Amino acid sequence: MKTKLSILLISFLATSPLAAQESATEELQIGQPYILESHGDWAVRCLRSEDAQDPCQMYQLIADGNGGNLAEFTLQPTLSDGADAPAAIATIVAPLETLLMEGFIVQVDDKDARRYSFSYCNRGGCVVRVALTPEEVEEFRKGAEALVRLVPVASPDSPVVVPMSLSGFTAGYNAVREIMAVE
Repeated sequence: MKTKLSILLISFLATSPLAAQESATEELQIGQPYILESHGDWAVRCLRSEDAQDPCQMYQLIADGNGGNLAEFTLQPTLSDGADAPAAIATIVAPLETLLMEGFIVQVDDKDARRYSFSYCNRGGCVVRVALTPEEVEEFRKGAEALVRLVPVASPDSPVVVPMSLSGFTAGYNAVREIMAVE
């Protein structure tokens, strides 16, 4: 009986989330994403590479307020420090059947809202790719919360406006910049 209990315990530990998490990055195939660490509501998501210098970016899945997912927001800090150079590249993926001409609107705290244009759509959704200025990144760093807005094609008179947390933004931004500087 003791042997069966020991075998069950060993089986449980081997399949527990902690054990899986510890070995997860070792078992990943090249090209698979994984979460390296989290900072507040932002994750540092990396992509397994052949040379083990996995590129990383900040990531947040924005909920729609009804238990579903509205959009994916990823941000890749740049290492350039010039006044005219972008501080980061943001990629936002919204659902298909989003009214593209309305764009994706982000308002940080009480600052002016910014409208970002969609670049294209594919099976994964409609994509915004934008170079963020140092001022825009600084708004995220200092902000408490952002509101994001998009308009569904099916109900153009009912835009969807939901919060995007900025909790952990600065720590995540600094972590990704540090990871990139090491490479």
